[in-house]
Amino acid sequence: MFWTKSSLETITGVNQHLAEILIELKRYREAQPYLTQALEAATKMGSVDWLFDCYKNQSAIYEAQGNYKEALRYHQLFKTLKDSVYQQEYDTKISAMASFMP
Repeated sequence: MFWTKSSLETITGVNQHLAEILIELKRYREAQPYLTQALEAATKMGSVDWLFDCYKNQSAIYEAQGNYKEALRYHQLFKTLKDSVYQQEYDTKISAMASFMP
C-alpha cells in the first residue's frame, strides 16, 4: 500500500501518543501494538523526530517488563537521535542568526 507523508505523520502521531498515554497508565501490554505501528510509520517516513520519541517509549516498555538489555539498547538509540535532532535545530538557529549579522 502507498502511504503519503501526511498519512504517515498522522499514523505515527496518533499511535505514538496513544502508546505514550498507555505507558503513563502503566498499561504496557496495551501500549505495545500502538508503539509498533508508530515505529513502522516513522521508519517508513524517515522521521528522526518521531523515532526518538518512539525509542524512548519502547525503552520504557522494556524496562517495565524487566528486559533491561533491550531497554538500554532503545535508550541509547533514543539518546543518539535526540542529540542529533537538537544539534540540527541548534545549527539551524545559529545559521539563521548569522544571516542577520552585518
